[in-house]
Amino acid sequence: MAASSHPVRSISLPARSHPTSLKIEETINKLKSRDIYQSDSTSCYTSGSDSIQLGLLNLVELYARVQELVSSLSSQHGKLVEEALESSVSLLDTCSIARDLISGFKEQVCDLQSALRRKGSSGTEKEINIYMSFRKKVSKEVSRCLKVLKQAEAKYGITAPLLDNDPSLVNLNRLLRETYTATIVVFKSLFLFLSTPTKPTKWSLISKLVTKNSISKEAVTQLNEVSGVDSAIQNESKVDVMLLRGKIQALDSSLQILEGEVGCLFRCLLQNRVSLLNILTQSI
Repeated sequence: MAASSHPVRSISLPARSHPTSLKIEETINKLKSRDIYQSDSTSCYTSGSDSIQLGLLNLVELYARVQELVSSLSSQHGKLVEEALESSVSLLDTCSIARDLISGFKEQVCDLQSALRRKGSSGTEKEINIYMSFRKKVSKEVSRCLKVLKQAEAKYGITAPLLDNDPSLVNLNRLLRETYTATIVVFKSLFLFLSTPTKPTKWSLISKLVTKNSISKEAVTQLNEVSGVDSAIQNESKVDVMLLRGKIQALDSSLQILEGEVGCLFRCLLQNRVSLLNILTQSI
């Protein structure tokens, strides 16, 4: 397994750290133990949605902790609040795009399911072509999003220069940066899952935006829910309707769960932004 391009060291805070900070530290370290943090982009293409679902659940938990921390901030933390507020825009935009992609995916899956029920294996070529065309559009949108995320991470992530040399502010700044980076990692994993290459021979440039390591043919042959449907559709022999229905149902179930988790995360991000805005408003 290739090494992750993200730092996976545990956060170490002073013993006098605020209890909320320690809770945030614990949640971030829990996220870092997940496959999506430990692995390279290959696993994001090939693993199932379970690890991404867990990552999203951990993010919701993390932002509940961050919300407690933000509530304790004041106008004296002006620089930190302003940066957190600025960075929250990119996260909300990204989360909104993820919701739209999942919603579009669900619609395409529903249409394909309906066509299979009505027509069986014959006469579904149109719906299959529409589905595969949608998959390619998703890959293009994901490629664009990953470029934006890469730039945002360089500006707001853990590798960006800290804002202040004050020890207490440094620790607070580092926690917020770690939270931002963890959020980006989960979003990348979700996007890569949704944009799994439609054919094993098509090596997408998407992976290069996440890691310099190339994706091996052996890795891509492992199937997640998205590639499982592709495999059933692209079978050289006649499409096995029962097999395809099963693969589509598995994908639909995964998308339903992911949609719910992304929706929860969006609400957490929005609440976090509102709290940050309130801090700045009170200082005026």
